[in-house]
Amino acid sequence: MKVLSAKQYGKKLKATIQSTGRLGFTEPTAIEFGLDKPTWIKIAAEEKDEEIMYLILLDTEDEDAFPVCKAGDYYYLQTKYLFDAIGYDYVKKKIMFDVVRMRDFDDECGGRVYKMKRRFGKNE
Repeated sequence: MKVLSAKQYGKKLKATIQSTGRLGFTEPTAIEFGLDKPTWIKIAAEEKDEEIMYLILLDTEDEDAFPVCKAGDYYYLQTKYLFDAIGYDYVKKKIMFDVVRMRDFDDECGGRVYKMKRRFGKNE
């Protein structure tokens, strides 16, 4: 038997595509990811369904990964060209991702893996 700890599932992890195309992380997400130390993040998609995406957190630099940037207390990735290429209209629609830990993929992907579940919010 395995205990599913409330500590692991008690906080909502989230990322939002800003109107600039940057992928920004909420404070609880940045803390969970450990973004206060140098981190690089790969973004992956399922080959058969590109709507299913993943974040792969790395502690070492990788040419396929985005370096995590910081402005004040805000952590983000420079993802504008990626989301433009995918065709996400982040200017007209507020696009957010609920992020869920997927430990089973860590070894295969070489980092800490999180699944990104896309949803749309209201624009202000």
